[in-house]
Amino acid sequence: MEKYRVFGDESTGVHPFVPVAYMKAQLSPPPASVVSRLLSAGASVCSLAFSSLLVTLRLLLLLVAALWAILLQQLLLVFSLFPSLHWRLSLSLLAPPARLALFALGVWWLDEQPADFRRLKIRAPPPNAPAPWCAFLSLSAPPRSSASAARTSSCRVCLSSFASLVEPLYLSYRLSPQFVLLHEEGGFSFCSLWAVLKFSMQFRLAPGKGAFRSLSALMLAHEKNSSPRIPLVIFPEGQKSNGTCILQWTAAEGGAGREDREKVDAGFDTAALHALDGRIAEVGCLYTSLLASGKAGSPSRAVPYGLPHTVRRR
Repeated sequence: MEKYRVFGDESTGVHPFVPVAYMKAQLSPPPASVVSRLLSAGASVCSLAFSSLLVTLRLLLLLVAALWAILLQQLLLVFSLFPSLHWRLSLSLLAPPARLALFALGVWWLDEQPADFRRLKIRAPPPNAPAPWCAFLSLSAPPRSSASAARTSSCRVCLSSFASLVEPLYLSYRLSPQFVLLHEEGGFSFCSLWAVLKFSMQFRLAPGKGAFRSLSALMLAHEKNSSPRIPLVIFPEGQKSNGTCILQWTAAEGGAGREDREKVDAGFDTAALHALDGRIAEVGCLYTSLLASGKAGSPSRAVPYGLPHTVRRR
């Protein structure tokens, strides 16, 4: 029998001249004893019970966080006539329930890191660039502890990756922003935190056409109805992605043709760039496991991909 093994493939375990029954006997583990079977069944039952308890506790924490946030939002309606004060109070008071929801989802630590352009192999923007990014952060130290994080809170538009519920909750905890959705037929529209959490359960663009054709029109409405201090959060892809990259928005040229002007709703128009004056932030969220090896606060080798890259829209 051994002389036929030279024709076999050791990587797959396939031996064309060895009987299948013999190969199965060689590959299959020996039959377990009754005691080992009972121990395995007991471990499975304990694991199922623990998982059920953990799911129940997480759902209860999410429910408590949701009720807590709803109650605070109703109380903060008293200050709705003062948008700047309302935003500051929301940023302080709504942060604990958002952090509790993140904890219930398994996000125990948050760490913000500025972009390392050399490690990410992307070209750093020039000092006076009108549109790219004043910051590039990744999700585990309190967000307000670093100087770069404090500067990011002054951004007017924040472009973010969007892979799950975590990104809207994190941005709500960090910025208390006004969320913006991109629509299938073009345009922008405002969206509340609850609506964007519901939208995160879907795998498509927001249906229909947005109420605002361009970003500048949306910003004017935002300044008129609230305070320009409240940042706008936009997901450039318009829907959930795998989180490995963020589409880079390009500026529409003033002398662009009709075809290019029709694409204004997919990027920055000239009026929006002039109003923003470079106060644009880009946030990429990276998830790491507690069991992964590596230094604290840094991506582990077990992570299948690195920090999100900025890629050009095609």
